[in-house]
Amino acid sequence: MSSAFGQVKILTGDAPAIAVKVARDIGLLPVDTKLPSTTTTGGTNSDVVTGAELEALAKESREAFVQAVRRCVIFAKLSPYQKSEVVEALRGDGLTVSLHGFQPFFLDGLFQI
Repeated sequence: MSSAFGQVKILTGDAPAIAVKVARDIGLLPVDTKLPSTTTTGGTNSDVVTGAELEALAKESREAFVQAVRRCVIFAKLSPYQKSEVVEALRGDGLTVSLHGFQPFFLDGLFQI
């Protein structure tokens, strides 16, 4: 989902299949988007990346990590730290990031004054 107002991305600790189902239901992904049986950064569903995959990309290079953040719509099985890393990568692109529904423990340090 992209518009004059920006892009919507889902960052969740939930499983990829749950996040894809929600994204399809709200129109973020097409209804015919396949539920990932396995998500790999070069695999069948480049809209979805897991925390483990992001961690591997970050070890590869910061640029690989940032490219995945730009490309992907759904970030599943993320730790709170990984969520903050995705937010910081988006901010690094000069984007304004709005958060909704995050747990209070995750909010510390995300807001900049």
